[in-house]
Amino acid sequence: MDDLNIFKPGLHFNAIALQAVKSKFASNFAGYKHNQYIVIEHPIVDGRPMRLEEGTVWIIYFVHNGFIYEFTAQVIGATKSPFLLTFLSYPDSIDRTDLRLERRYPVEIEAEFYLDLEEIGPENWLKGTIQDISLKGCQLKTKISLLPGTIIHLALSLRDQGEIKNMTATAKNCQKAGDIFVVGLSFFDFTTQDYEKWSDYITRLSAVSLRV
Repeated sequence: MDDLNIFKPGLHFNAIALQAVKSKFASNFAGYKHNQYIVIEHPIVDGRPMRLEEGTVWIIYFVHNGFIYEFTAQVIGATKSPFLLTFLSYPDSIDRTDLRLERRYPVEIEAEFYLDLEEIGPENWLKGTIQDISLKGCQLKTKISLLPGTIIHLALSLRDQGEIKNMTATAKNCQKAGDIFVVGLSFFDFTTQDYEKWSDYITRLSAVSLRV
């Protein structure tokens, strides 16, 4: 496997246990030695160090420079001093998916939105359902028609990520399907925190699809 220098110290990643009990954690890379080991900051959960048994295998996934990376690694050791660090086995191979291909993922997420008009404010929320998502857009089912170019503000809740309170999007297309409308939306404004939640959610969906 080529050394892509992707285990940059401070780079955030997520992990899911490969065993039947689906534990998970998030942490940061702290360093590595090529073809020997990876060092991570030991995960802290509810203010306490998480117990990571030697020999347990984890699926690691993260976003770096427009790609989603995924690999499996085994816990091989830990240090407590001078810092609490955990050592993982160096992967034999790494799966890489280009986010720029804009793959869409089917979902069913309830959302609320309001139109970006002076006479309509956040007190007039409308309801809809997001039925597929990508890093830069989504498809929204709603009872009202949205003309291309219409700007809306979305709020929703993502599983394991929490609330996203204001994503600004532009309607790109709108099709009638029975008594509802299906609107293609393109995002153009996030807060940094909301973007991190959204991109992490996309990463999780991609990691699941890679394992199917």
